[in-house]
Amino acid sequence: MVLNLLLIEKLKKFGVEKILELEKEDIQFKSISLLRNKFDERQASKLVMFNSLISYRLVGKGEEYWVFFSNYFLTRNKDFFDYIKKCPFLVLGREKRIERIKKVYDYEPNLENLEKTWEDLSNLLKCDKNSKTIVFTIKMLNYVYRAFRDEDRVLPKIIPIPVDFRIRKLTKYVNLIEDENVSYKKIQEIWNEVAELTNIPPLHLDSLLWLIGRVVLYGEKIYNIPEDILELFKKR
Repeated sequence: MVLNLLLIEKLKKFGVEKILELEKEDIQFKSISLLRNKFDERQASKLVMFNSLISYRLVGKGEEYWVFFSNYFLTRNKDFFDYIKKCPFLVLGREKRIERIKKVYDYEPNLENLEKTWEDLSNLLKCDKNSKTIVFTIKMLNYVYRAFRDEDRVLPKIIPIPVDFRIRKLTKYVNLIEDENVSYKKIQEIWNEVAELTNIPPLHLDSLLWLIGRVVLYGEKIYNIPEDILELFKKR
C-alpha cells in the first residue's frame, strides 16, 4: 500500500482538536446530549450502548435513526425491547436484534475504561472486537462521557475505525485501496497507519470521514471542513 502523503499532511495539519470540536456538531452527539434532560450517565450509557449495538441494516439514514432514538426515550418509557419493536429503522431482523441485546442487558459499560468495555462486549457477544458495531459502540460511549461530563477526551489509537460502505468508498476515492470490496480488516489496517502518521486516533478519523461522506456522497453542504481536504476525497 502506498499512502497518500498529501492526505497525511492535510490531516496532520487539521489535527484531532478540531475534530473534537466537529464531533460536538455531529447529530449523534447532539442526540446523546439531549438524554441529559431525563437520564443520568449510567442510564444513558446503557441506552446508547444498546442502540449502537443494533445499528446495522437500518431502514433509513443513521443520522435520522439517532434523532428518533433520543426523541423516543425522552417522551416514552425506557423499555428498550419495546423500542426495538416500534422503531421504524429496525424493521429488518427485529428478533435477532432483541436476542443480541439480551446478551448484554445486564452489562454496565465502563466509561472510564473503554478498552475494557471493548473487550467485554466482544466476549459477551462472541464476535470479533474489531467488527463494525462493536467499535462504533465505543465511539458512541465516548460521546456519552463527553456529553455528560462536559469535557473532551481523545480515544485510544488501538481501537480501529468501523468499516461501512461510506468508509469503503472514501478509502477508494482517496486512492488507499483499488477495490472497495477488500476485507474490513485491511481497511482498518490502512486507517490505523494513517492514525499513527497523523496522531489522530481511528475513531476520530471516522468522525471526520462521516462528515466528508455526507458532502462527497450525498451532496450536503457542511462548511466547517476545509475545502482542500474535501477535494482529496472527490471521486475522480
